[in-house]
Amino acid sequence: MKRCSTIPTLCALMLCGQALAEEYVFNAVTDFPEIDQGEVPFYKDVEQKALAIDTSKTEHRNKWARASLVFSGESGTYAATLTALREPSGECFYRILVNGKSQITVRNREWKKEYDPTPHRWSDIEINKGDKISVEARSSTNGSIKEKGDAIWARGRWSKLTLKSIDNGAPESSIVYPANSFGDQKVRVSIQDMETHAWTLIGVFESNEDIVIDKIEENKYYRTRIQIYDRKTGTWITEKEFSTFRGSR
Repeated sequence: MKRCSTIPTLCALMLCGQALAEEYVFNAVTDFPEIDQGEVPFYKDVEQKALAIDTSKTEHRNKWARASLVFSGESGTYAATLTALREPSGECFYRILVNGKSQITVRNREWKKEYDPTPHRWSDIEINKGDKISVEARSSTNGSIKEKGDAIWARGRWSKLTLKSIDNGAPESSIVYPANSFGDQKVRVSIQDMETHAWTLIGVFESNEDIVIDKIEENKYYRTRIQIYDRKTGTWITEKEFSTFRGSR
């Protein structure tokens, strides 16, 4: 397990009045001591640095595999990100459980690149020190790849689970990027309401200006987009999109 204290976006970002968030990163291969507690077992895919299901065995197909650990971090409310690997032979299913209670089941999208890391996110998960955290995966096939007339099944690969605290009682009344955070460039900043998926333009800022985001509502989740103005082409180029944060006043 890797533990660090972070803020929800860049190291250069300052959340006014907000304490540092706790973040825990659990490696699928090395940090989960129990990998055979589901309907079928996981195995360690050393090459892809992931846990996977051996779908060459027909009895392992379309069944849930489970990996578990005991959480030794701080009790609190967390956002969870599971990094799954996309596969060309199928779009697998995943879910997280806390003490056996399941969160919403998610599914991989169609693949663009084999073993492309794909994040799946859950918010507002209450986790206490000593709770058992489990990750489950279920194999799938789309029938597009066959071997000796039999469809190949994707193996439900995933590489890590990240937990980040999202509610430590501190206000998130505004977000500030100090002047020159992005060098001597003109910057355009937008935020996305994760409920409506609508983007709101915060403003266009010169390099000598602080970037201030204050159009956030209480208990709503947002995503931040930073775009840099390319003076040569006269177009805006997306520099970065950051993970969601929650507004609270």
